[in-house]
Amino acid sequence: MKFIFALIISISTFASEPIALPFISKLSGVDPFYGAAGGIKNIYKKGFDLLAVASFGDVKGFALLASNYPITNDFKLSLGLLKSSEATYETTYARGLKEDIFYRQKLELSAINVNVKRELSKTSNLSLLLTLSKRKFLDYETENEENIPISLKRFFDEEALTVAFKYSLDEVGETRLKNGKKVKAGLSYISGREGQSDNLIVDLLASKHHVINNSSKVVGFLKSSHAFVLSEYKTSANEIDGECSTISDTTARANCNKLESDVNKFIVAHNRYGTARPLGGNMGLRGYREFRFKSAHNLMVGTEFDYIAIEKPEIHIVPFFETGFAHDRFERIWDSARYNTGLSLRYYLGNMPIRLTGATGNEGETYFLSAALPF
Repeated sequence: MKFIFALIISISTFASEPIALPFISKLSGVDPFYGAAGGIKNIYKKGFDLLAVASFGDVKGFALLASNYPITNDFKLSLGLLKSSEATYETTYARGLKEDIFYRQKLELSAINVNVKRELSKTSNLSLLLTLSKRKFLDYETENEENIPISLKRFFDEEALTVAFKYSLDEVGETRLKNGKKVKAGLSYISGREGQSDNLIVDLLASKHHVINNSSKVVGFLKSSHAFVLSEYKTSANEIDGECSTISDTTARANCNKLESDVNKFIVAHNRYGTARPLGGNMGLRGYREFRFKSAHNLMVGTEFDYIAIEKPEIHIVPFFETGFAHDRFERIWDSARYNTGLSLRYYLGNMPIRLTGATGNEGETYFLSAALPF
């Protein structure tokens, strides 16, 4: 559902007042989902926007966003609501760069977000965000879509309160070819999750844009996320009891035992070290599945060459290279790395880039159709 928020925010950059747009998306590890977005922009000529997205397929749900309501000359208020009755994606419980099997996980998700933003200058702002979120586990399957009959009694509904401060600097804006830098820095405190430690997460996303000529530029970018445990939840080695011994079918019981073991190992590490924003997928380390690398600390650096191949309709050809690091212990983050190279075709619909991307990493190839820029 993060993609839906990215899409709805991107749609808000349209210059026209009314907005209506169908969409379809395919992410690595997430089967196609589709829907429509619509709303009204610049209500009362004050920059206030009302937008909505409905999604079907492997991500069923909706999102509503009321953004940039002027409280004062310097402060703006945004409210967001997200509800997904079912979201299915492939995940692994391996930590850091380790490899293990993938599961198809089905979740129910909901979130309410309040954002108060203060404009510091024409290019920078500071935001305070409050988010109430809930995640409920619905089902697990193997990669071959065979049901894993594990008991979910100890898979607690994850209710969380997140308080975050974020700083944003954007010297490039909506101009395609302009020298400058973009910086997004955040500090988040996540608490209230049953059976989990409270985490402090530090995030940084930065990019430098250098124009080569009237049709191309080079972009260098960095993305990192670091988690710190502030209040540790003491976890037993068998926190999750999937009641696998009650399953008569030997294959299903083996799948249940494997999943139970993987989840327990993950929870122990998560509560001891914390878990930062994952790496992998369409918003960074694009040669891997969505949210592939989970750890307490991660870092990604990369570069891309952005060439405007056709001006009308506006189509860009963008080859890129990325390197990622992930580990639960900060001092060991450089122990090993993962790489990917790829090529993206970007079609700009107004100021929203629609990205068709293919990439190759250490674990194979990925292809996805997405929206919004990764930096």
